[in-house]
Amino acid sequence: MYTINLSIEGRPISKKNSRQHVTTRDGRKFVLPSEAFREFEKRALVQLNSYRNIQLVGPYKVSYRFFMKGNLDADLDNL
Repeated sequence: MYTINLSIEGRPISKKNSRQHVTTRDGRKFVLPSEAFREFEKRALVQLNSYRNIQLVGPYKVSYRFFMKGNLDADLDNL
């Protein structure tokens, strides 16, 4: 099986924690991810842009590995 390693630097931020509830001028309501998540997403997408020309063919397996600095107690559901 062929292996491709993709790396994203930075501390992963949960999309679901600290969501912002917003009401538009016309009264519509929706929920936005936190500012911290949006910043993490921007940085991650810039880093992933270098991998955009990789073509995956056929079935493939995806696995994730997170490396956390220090003595952080991370909830795996939020990574």
